[in-house]
Amino acid sequence: VEKYVLPKYSVEVATDRPHYRPGELASGQVTSTYFFGKPVAGAEVLVEAYSFDVEYVMFASDQGVTNESGIAPFAIDLPEYFVGSALDQGKAHVRLDITVTDAAAHVQQKTITIPVVEQDLVVALFPEGDRLFVGEPNEFFLVVSDPSGRPVEASGVVLLDGASYDVLTDA
Repeated sequence: VEKYVLPKYSVEVATDRPHYRPGELASGQVTSTYFFGKPVAGAEVLVEAYSFDVEYVMFASDQGVTNESGIAPFAIDLPEYFVGSALDQGKAHVRLDITVTDAAAHVQQKTITIPVVEQDLVVALFPEGDRLFVGEPNEFFLVVSDPSGRPVEASGVVLLDGASYDVLTDA
């Protein structure tokens, strides 16, 4: 057991997009601020990117220094292939481990994950009950969401058993 030491400053991470596709450039910025309000200028920033297959494996890293506003940009080239998780509807993710070291050698760390997906929309169609009834009318629910799980408004056509149905979802 170690003695708890209060952090000296905060570390916030923002990516330019909420999700990415394999092979894209994931970029963003790290912002560090002392708790009394002053930016952590001149701090060393290390961003390490990991993908998950059987275990986490680091595939890229980026280094930088925070500017006078306490901000350091980063950019990571994502691999062309990821292993998705059946528990997460086939989505994969990248884990970013961020380490910020200020001029006094105080170290703060933060970890975030960002989704990596093949498509920008997740579409699910499922019956109202737990099964379909052959020869009987069945009702279905259509759910369209973004990769983070937020519902999105969408319209389209569902083809089912030779029939065409116009559909509209709400957010």
